[in-house]
Amino acid sequence: MVLTEPITTLTDYAIAVVALILAFSLGRIGWQKKQYSIGLWAIAFASVALAALLGGTCHGFLSVLPKSWLVAFWQGMVCLLSLASFALLIGSIIGTAPAKQQRWLLLAVGVKTSLIWLILLQTPLFEFAALDYSTSLTFVLILQLQALLTGTTPAVPWLIAGTLVSGLALCVLVSRLNLPPLFAANDLYHLVQLVGLGLLYQGAKHLRDRPIR
Repeated sequence: MVLTEPITTLTDYAIAVVALILAFSLGRIGWQKKQYSIGLWAIAFASVALAALLGGTCHGFLSVLPKSWLVAFWQGMVCLLSLASFALLIGSIIGTAPAKQQRWLLLAVGVKTSLIWLILLQTPLFEFAALDYSTSLTFVLILQLQALLTGTTPAVPWLIAGTLVSGLALCVLVSRLNLPPLFAANDLYHLVQLVGLGLLYQGAKHLRDRPIR
């Protein structure tokens, strides 16, 4: 069997494996330290892992799988990306935002997520899921920059670096940058995103819950 897009498929699967390993690690740390913020980031990483698995399967087996399967896998992939966006943003708010701001921020995230899911159920385009993901990462970056002004924590520099590298990955994808003959834009996006995931993991494992007021 010949893969339709072999490098894209393999790099997607690499993200799936790495993100799943990091999700288990964050889940264990969150459980041991009883930190909901870390547990939410574990959910985000697990969602990214499943999304990458489905996305890689669609890219690799386009000419083999039934169309109904491909449509279902793709819809699942974009919904999982949106779930990752939701979980990482909620986790960042609980672990970073000042307590007096958390209720309003959580409400805003709920509204944003409801709107994006309504859109994705009608039009399951990767572009919408990527916009949602990048918006969440932007909010995470803003929260970390705000934290720098009030006293940094071990999580802050890692999360700032992770959001910036993840943003760079999206820029690579949007610009359609490629390095022929081996790497297309999707492949480079996946490779840069792997670095971003590693940085985000390092930050997420240092989060500490702030009580909601």
